[in-house]
Amino acid sequence: MLKHELQPLAFAEEKTLGEVPTHVAGRSVRQKRGLVIPTAGRYATGMFSHIVIFWTKADPPNAAETLIAGAEQHLKPIPGVLVFHVGRMVTDGRPVVESSYQVALTTVFASRQAREEYRAHPDHERFKQEVYVPNCARCLIYDFE
Repeated sequence: MLKHELQPLAFAEEKTLGEVPTHVAGRSVRQKRGLVIPTAGRYATGMFSHIVIFWTKADPPNAAETLIAGAEQHLKPIPGVLVFHVGRMVTDGRPVVESSYQVALTTVFASRQAREEYRAHPDHERFKQEVYVPNCARCLIYDFE
Protein backbone atom coordinates (compact mmCIF):
# COMPACT_ATOMS: atom_id res chain seq x y z
CA MET A 1 0.00 0.00 0.00
CA LEU A 2 1.42 3.37 -0.95
CA LYS A 3 1.37 6.15 1.62
CA HIS A 4 -0.16 8.70 -0.78
CA GLU A 5 -3.18 6.43 -1.29
CA LEU A 6 -4.19 6.68 2.37
CA GLN A 7 -6.23 9.45 3.91
CA PRO A 8 -5.05 10.11 7.46
CA LEU A 9 -7.54 11.27 10.06
CA ALA A 10 -7.67 15.01 10.44
CA PHE A 11 -8.59 16.63 13.75
CA ALA A 12 -8.51 20.25 14.89
CA GLU A 13 -6.52 19.64 18.08
CA GLU A 14 -3.49 17.41 18.23
CA LYS A 15 -0.60 16.85 20.67
CA THR A 16 2.59 15.34 19.36
CA LEU A 17 5.70 13.65 20.62
CA GLY A 18 8.11 14.70 17.90
CA GLU A 19 6.37 13.76 14.64
CA VAL A 20 4.06 11.12 16.15
CA PRO A 21 0.69 12.27 17.59
CA THR A 22 -0.10 10.92 21.07
CA HIS A 23 -3.46 12.62 21.65
CA VAL A 24 -5.97 13.92 19.09
CA ALA A 25 -9.16 15.70 20.12
CA GLY A 26 -8.57 14.50 23.69
CA ARG A 27 -8.28 10.82 22.71
CA SER A 28 -5.24 8.59 22.94
CA VAL A 29 -3.98 7.62 19.47
CA ARG A 30 -1.22 5.65 17.81
CA GLN A 31 0.29 6.09 14.39
CA LYS A 32 0.72 3.24 11.92
CA ARG A 33 1.86 3.65 8.31
CA GLY A 34 1.05 7.36 8.40
CA LEU A 35 -2.45 6.91 9.84
CA VAL A 36 -3.54 8.30 13.18
CA ILE A 37 -5.67 5.59 14.81
CA PRO A 38 -7.83 6.17 17.92
CA THR A 39 -7.02 3.66 20.64
CA ALA A 40 -8.30 2.42 23.93
CA GLY A 41 -5.18 1.17 25.56
CA ARG A 42 -3.40 -0.93 22.95
CA TYR A 43 -6.10 -1.61 20.34
CA ALA A 44 -7.93 0.61 17.83
CA THR A 45 -11.55 1.26 18.75
CA GLY A 46 -14.69 2.03 16.81
CA MET A 47 -13.40 0.97 13.42
CA PHE A 48 -15.61 -0.50 10.71
CA SER A 49 -13.91 -2.00 7.65
CA HIS A 50 -15.63 -2.43 4.30
CA ILE A 51 -13.83 -4.48 1.63
CA VAL A 52 -15.23 -4.99 -1.86
CA ILE A 53 -13.78 -7.45 -4.38
CA PHE A 54 -14.76 -6.78 -8.02
CA TRP A 55 -14.79 -9.11 -11.02
CA THR A 56 -14.95 -6.93 -14.13
CA LYS A 57 -16.65 -7.73 -17.42
CA ALA A 58 -14.44 -8.76 -20.37
CA ASP A 59 -16.02 -5.98 -22.39
CA PRO A 60 -15.19 -3.11 -22.14
CA PRO A 61 -11.48 -4.03 -22.16
CA ASN A 62 -10.54 -1.10 -19.86
CA ALA A 63 -13.15 -2.00 -17.21
CA ALA A 64 -10.62 -2.31 -14.35
CA GLU A 65 -9.09 1.11 -15.04
CA THR A 66 -12.56 2.66 -15.35
CA LEU A 67 -13.62 1.06 -12.06
CA ILE A 68 -10.54 2.35 -10.23
CA ALA A 69 -10.93 5.87 -11.66
CA GLY A 70 -14.65 5.88 -10.84
CA ALA A 71 -14.03 4.80 -7.25
CA GLU A 72 -11.44 7.56 -6.85
CA GLN A 73 -13.85 10.13 -8.32
CA HIS A 74 -17.12 9.12 -6.63
CA LEU A 75 -16.30 7.16 -3.45
CA LYS A 76 -13.08 8.62 -2.06
CA PRO A 77 -14.52 12.12 -1.42
CA ILE A 78 -17.58 10.85 0.49
CA PRO A 79 -17.51 12.19 4.07
CA GLY A 80 -16.69 9.66 6.78
CA VAL A 81 -14.06 7.67 4.88
CA LEU A 82 -10.97 7.41 7.12
CA VAL A 83 -8.97 5.06 4.90
CA PHE A 84 -9.47 4.60 1.17
CA HIS A 85 -7.50 2.25 -1.05
CA VAL A 86 -8.51 0.90 -4.45
CA GLY A 87 -6.29 -1.08 -6.80
CA ARG A 88 -5.69 -4.03 -9.09
CA MET A 89 -5.28 -7.60 -7.92
CA VAL A 90 -1.70 -8.58 -7.12
CA THR A 91 -0.49 -12.13 -6.58
CA ASP A 92 2.82 -13.77 -5.87
CA GLY A 93 1.72 -17.04 -7.48
CA ARG A 94 0.94 -18.92 -4.26
CA PRO A 95 -2.22 -21.01 -4.60
CA VAL A 96 -3.59 -19.63 -1.32
CA VAL A 97 -3.74 -16.10 -2.82
CA GLU A 98 -7.07 -15.42 -4.57
CA SER A 99 -6.34 -14.13 -8.06
CA SER A 100 -9.57 -14.48 -10.04
CA TYR A 101 -10.75 -10.91 -9.39
CA GLN A 102 -9.46 -7.72 -11.04
CA VAL A 103 -10.00 -4.86 -8.53
CA ALA A 104 -10.36 -4.51 -4.75
CA LEU A 105 -11.52 -1.60 -2.61
CA THR A 106 -10.87 -1.10 1.10
CA THR A 107 -12.54 1.62 3.12
CA VAL A 108 -12.41 2.14 6.87
CA PHE A 109 -14.93 4.15 8.86
CA ALA A 110 -15.11 5.24 12.50
CA SER A 111 -18.33 3.24 13.02
CA ARG A 112 -21.03 1.16 11.39
CA GLN A 113 -23.20 4.30 11.34
CA ALA A 114 -20.53 6.14 9.32
CA ARG A 115 -20.52 3.27 6.81
CA GLU A 116 -24.33 3.46 6.55
CA GLU A 117 -24.12 7.19 5.84
CA TYR A 118 -21.50 6.44 3.14
CA ARG A 119 -23.79 3.84 1.54
CA ALA A 120 -26.71 6.32 1.53
CA HIS A 121 -24.64 9.11 -0.06
CA PRO A 122 -25.73 10.10 -3.60
CA ASP A 123 -22.16 9.63 -4.92
CA HIS A 124 -22.19 5.99 -3.74
CA GLU A 125 -25.38 5.38 -5.74
CA ARG A 126 -23.89 7.26 -8.71
CA PHE A 127 -20.81 5.00 -8.58
CA LYS A 128 -23.01 1.89 -8.55
CA GLN A 129 -25.14 3.01 -11.52
CA GLU A 130 -22.52 4.76 -13.68
CA VAL A 131 -19.39 2.72 -12.94
CA TYR A 132 -20.20 -0.63 -11.32
CA VAL A 133 -23.16 -1.74 -13.48
CA PRO A 134 -21.52 -1.18 -16.89
CA ASN A 135 -18.09 -2.56 -15.88
CA CYS A 136 -18.57 -5.37 -13.34
CA ALA A 137 -19.87 -8.90 -13.60
CA ARG A 138 -20.11 -9.26 -9.81
CA CYS A 139 -18.66 -8.24 -6.47
CA LEU A 140 -18.14 -9.75 -3.05
CA ILE A 141 -18.28 -7.63 0.11
CA TYR A 142 -16.61 -8.22 3.48
CA ASP A 143 -17.65 -6.00 6.40
CA PHE A 144 -16.18 -6.30 9.86
CA GLU A 145 -15.75 -4.40 13.13
